[in-house]
Amino acid sequence: VAPASAEEGGNISLGATLTHGDTGAPVAGASVGFMLNGTPARSATTDASGVATLSLPLGSLPPGTHPA
Repeated sequence: VAPASAEEGGNISLGATLTHGDTGAPVAGASVGFMLNGTPARSATTDASGVATLSLPLGSLPPGTHPA
């Protein structure tokens, strides 16, 4: 999962790519859970390329660096 950034009060786009450990082939149709500040946020399903994306509102989250 790559670092992401957003404007205060906006939405943040998160993404992850899931591949098979032995072959490196993309894993389609898998659920990927995303966390924000160590708390489960939501999940997204991988597409045919193994990519899961999710857009989350930041709400009242203060500016700064927040761990996954």
